[in-house]
Parts: sequence; structure tokens; C-alpha cells
Amino acid sequence: MRPVRELTTDAAQWRDRLHQAISAGTMVDLTDGVDVDITSDTPWPDTHHIPADAIRAALLNPPTNPDPTGLRIKGAWIDGKLDLNDATLTTALALHQCVVPDGLTAHRTRIPQLALTYSAAPTLTLTNTRIDTHLTLAGTTLTNQNGTALTLEQAHIGGNLYATDGLTTTGQVRANGATITGHLILNGATLTNKNRTALTLDQAHIGGGRDCCTDR
Repeated sequence: MRPVRELTTDAAQWRDRLHQAISAGTMVDLTDGVDVDITSDTPWPDTHHIPADAIRAALLNPPTNPDPTGLRIKGAWIDGKLDLNDATLTTALALHQCVVPDGLTAHRTRIPQLALTYSAAPTLTLTNTRIDTHLTLAGTTLTNQNGTALTLEQAHIGGNLYATDGLTTTGQVRANGATITGHLILNGATLTNKNRTALTLDQAHIGGGRDCCTDR
């Protein structure tokens, strides 16, 4: 397992708060009951910012006897790149109505379940990643105009890939050589890669078949 980088005081405090949530099975909800507009240019309050290193540290060294629901965060602006590369994680991660401005990467990582829903990021990179159950990307926006927005090459998803309910990608979605044991569900998704292929599935294996989307 990769070592945890030394944390700033703020990041260490956040790690401890995330550990408490993992133990209790509660969501870290920063929205005060109000839906977050992830497209707004208005700066987010300081209380909504979570250092990416705090999330990484909480997942790499989770508390003893974590709740099976994993780490769930709602309404956060994630400061810094969320780097989960080369990790074997025992805790699921769910980010809802979050902004990850520097992207999320999990090369050669194993995780029980991953959800990025109604959130925004430039890129999500899951090369050679193993997700034991489901990958959920419902309602999320991934924008990398001149590159790859979503990378799933050689990834293994043990359940379904839910890319539904308004998932919007700008830039290529690459899933060459991926294995999806369940269904690839793209109903309501819009994949855009101007004048280029929006989705590549060369040598991919999808056990349950593919439900369609809009390619542009």
C-alpha cells in the first residue's frame, strides 16, 4: 500500500472527520439541505472545501470496523487532485453534488464500489482499476475538450456501469479492453467529442449488454 503523505493541520482534521463518518455510516453532508449548483461560478464557502489528501488518507488507512456503506460526501469542493493510484481499498467511495476541479485518478486500484453522481470533474481515470461491484456516474459532467474525459481501459467492473440520468462527457470515453460483468447502462447520457469518436470499446467485454446513449 502506498504511504500516506504528511497532512496539513486542516487536512488532518478533515481526515479525522471522514474517519468518524466511515465508522458511523453517516454521510458528510455540507449542503445544509440545499441542492448545490455545481455549474455556478460563485466561489464556494470555505466550509465546503475538503482537501483531496484528506480523502486519500481516510481511504488508505480507514478506521477499524468501518460501516459497509463506505465514505459518502455530499456538496464538497475537493481541493487538489484526488489521487488513489496503486491502492487496495476496503472502503467504498461516493461523491454526490461535488466538484473535483483537478480530476480523480485511480490507476491500478481496487475499490469495493465507486460513485461520482451529479458532480463535475475534468477527468476520471480508472485504467486497470478493479471495482468489485458497481461504478455509478449518474448525472455527472466530465469535461476535457481536447482529450479523454473518462478512461476505463483494462478496467474490471464486477457489476453494472450506471452512466445515466444526464451523464455528460466532453472529450473521449475510452473503455478499450474493459470488462463489465453486468450492464453498461447509458440511458440519458450524452457523450460528445467533436469530429472524433466519442466512445471506444475495442476488445471490451460487457456481460449484460449495452443500453444506448446519445453520441455526438
